[in-house]
Amino acid sequence: MARGWADSLLRRAVHPHTAAFRWSIMVLASLMIFGAYYAYDSIGSVAVDLKEDLGWSSTQVGLLYSAYHVPNTIAPFLGGLFVDRVGKSIATLVFNGLVVVGSILVASSSWFALMVFGRFLFGLGAENLVVVQSSLVGEWFAGKEMALSMGLCLTFARLALFASLFSLPRLSNISYSLALWVSAFVCVASFVTALVMAALDLWGRRVLAEEAQEGEVISAVPRASGGGAGARGDLAGEVAVEPTRSDVEGPLVEEEATPGVARGGKDEVDTDTTAVALSPLLEFWQKLRQYSMAMWIVAAVSLTFYPSVQPFASFGVDFLTSDYGYDKARAGDIISMISFTTMFLTPAFGHLLDRYGHMSLCMATGAALLSACLLILAATTFNPIPMILGVGVAYSMVPAAIWPAVPRVVPEAEHQATAFGITTAAYNVGLFVFPVVVGYLQDTTGSYAWSDVALASLSAVCCLLSISLSFTSYSRVLSLPSARTTTAVAS
Repeated sequence: MARGWADSLLRRAVHPHTAAFRWSIMVLASLMIFGAYYAYDSIGSVAVDLKEDLGWSSTQVGLLYSAYHVPNTIAPFLGGLFVDRVGKSIATLVFNGLVVVGSILVASSSWFALMVFGRFLFGLGAENLVVVQSSLVGEWFAGKEMALSMGLCLTFARLALFASLFSLPRLSNISYSLALWVSAFVCVASFVTALVMAALDLWGRRVLAEEAQEGEVISAVPRASGGGAGARGDLAGEVAVEPTRSDVEGPLVEEEATPGVARGGKDEVDTDTTAVALSPLLEFWQKLRQYSMAMWIVAAVSLTFYPSVQPFASFGVDFLTSDYGYDKARAGDIISMISFTTMFLTPAFGHLLDRYGHMSLCMATGAALLSACLLILAATTFNPIPMILGVGVAYSMVPAAIWPAVPRVVPEAEHQATAFGITTAAYNVGLFVFPVVVGYLQDTTGSYAWSDVALASLSAVCCLLSISLSFTSYSRVLSLPSARTTTAVAS
């Protein structure tokens, strides 16, 4: 009785059909991954201490970042399938648990091998959480404020990075171990948020499924004349019409077929689906074959953009202390400007993309700006702050376009989690390689100048790939505002 009363009250307050519900999902999905983003750059924030107190090299610091990305060169491919099979809510708790365990292992040890293993587990959970978050938001905001919502998700991520770069260098002045334990605590807090988000998501899906089933039953029974209160038709004998996808805000709830029975309702065994059970790998391969060239180019943009900006931000504190002579706190403040800038500009660019479109142009412009800023930092000793802010603008533009572009070039909802997984795995391939490259170049040259040149070159490739999207069959879809996307895909 109490459960039914609570359910009824919740339906009236935050019904899955409403904007309040989907925005609640967006906020909770962002908070559930906040801890992972906060702890990601904890290594960069304590890099100076690791080198001074433990005698580590820049290459070893880079290996801790690479260890994060090693499993994610492959895992998000399978992670997308895992999400599609077990559901987003269960996957959220599994991946968040890995984040918590990994962050605790890193904080509790100064042994390099154990910290590498901790970062491995941490990365395995964190990057798959990105897949879950993107898929969740993409599903609940389908046909709605897609780019804006994803931009706001990125704002939460940048807020976590800003908080990390602002607070952890100061905490490391007390003890680098304290900084790492604070990171682990924030991950635990995000796990608690994930529990709330998973419960709300499951409840919303159950409500939509019940209402969809109720609509089907009602639509099959003609109204008797003089229908009583609660009848959906205003006219006697009217047959209620089943709600369509455009009438319902929230994920599409499909009818589940009874195993061994065809959808047509006849007691016939569907030999095509029961005789051959597809293995996960075969299913995955079939999905890959269905993706368009535009999808693979978007993944390539992800592959080349993130490794050109994230290693710069990760090594930023050490870069400013060694090449510009700033102390750790000041260097952390300056590098945190990247995240601070993206907190506001990413949703702003998302809103502009929702309203005006032109996603490939946004990607190309941001990549070109990043390349120019990195080259100036490599070639001059001017005040770095303007270029750091330029990096922040670029870091706002490109991600604001990449992630909402995925459901545009993969409009089928059942394939989107895997598509997000591919895009996530793509940038992890680059982020597995380039932190070590950046650290090695610094160790061998004693400066970060050549590292900046390498990252600028990669960003230039990203710019060319973004331009090439204009020559694909999805060029028109990527150039349209969000409100017109569904019609364009259908046509």
